[in-house]
This record gives sequence, structure tokens and C-alpha cells, in this order.
Amino acid sequence: DIYIHPSNSNILWVATSSGVYKTTDAGVTWTNKLSGNIKDIKLHPTIPDIIYAVTPSAFYRSLDGGESFFQLTNGVPSGSSRLVIDVTPDSPNVVYLLAAESDASFKGLYKSSNAGSSFSTVSTFATVGDIFESSQAWFDMALGVSDTNENEIYTGVLNVWKSTNGGFTFDKLNNWN
Repeated sequence: DIYIHPSNSNILWVATSSGVYKTTDAGVTWTNKLSGNIKDIKLHPTIPDIIYAVTPSAFYRSLDGGESFFQLTNGVPSGSSRLVIDVTPDSPNVVYLLAAESDASFKGLYKSSNAGSSFSTVSTFATVGDIFESSQAWFDMALGVSDTNENEIYTGVLNVWKSTNGGFTFDKLNNWN
């Protein structure tokens, strides 16, 4: 993922397998701001100084435009093999976190309403079933939240699943074959 600062196109952040890198000179030079295998990065929809990033098993947040990142653990599932995140302008402080088990199957969907300070469990395999339908989440796991409705969520591994109630239930939209 690559993000450009919304009001200063010289500032960019990129998520890579060796960390989050930031440039303030439109890509002439880059500085590693968070080491690790960064699987996903998102900017807060209204405060670009707040940046979220995840490794396969940890959630991080920056409050200073990506100069420093801190791991947050309150409600973040442990033992995950892959995490992805999404945010929505509909409710800027909401962060959704989708997690895979150690075998890359569905672990759960988690929600923060306080810009990532803490998460609560929305759904798990036990409550909604196997919305991944495989153990392929290690390379093709996706999460999307509507820009206009924080409760409209899409997930995908083999197939695309949609929730209209914030992830408490899901409907399957397609069959991959």
C-alpha cells in the first residue's frame, strides 16, 4: 500500500515486507519508520497524522504522521497469522481488523470505535461460520468498509462476503468457481 498525505503530496508512506517507509521529499529519500513485514496500512480518514499498520500478528498506530509507531494490544487477537485493516470516512474513529488463525483460516472480525486504542470482538468462526472457506488467507485476504456506511463490510479470501450489520452476520455474494 502507498498513501499520499491529503494536503502535502511530498509526504508519502509505503507498507513493505521490511517496514513502513516515509518520504517528505516526494520520494527522493525514504526513511524506515517501523520495521517488520507490514501487511496493511491505512490513514485516519480525517486526521492524516494518525496512521494504522499491521504485521501478520500485531497492530500499530502512529499519532505523529508516521514518525513513530506504537503497538496496541487491547482487544487485538493474539496468535494470528495475518491481519488486515480498514477505516471509513462515515465514522472516522472506527477501525476494523480482520484476523486469520495460525492455519490461515477465519479467526475473527474486530472493531475499534476509538481510533485503535482498543478493539472488541464482532464475530468469530463460532458465530458466523467459515467466511474464508479455505486456508488461503496468507496471500489473498481482503477487507473493505463502505465510505458511507460503517456497518457495510466486505471480506474475501475465496469468495466475497458482505455484512450490512457491522459484521455480526455475513451473506456470500459469489462462488469462486
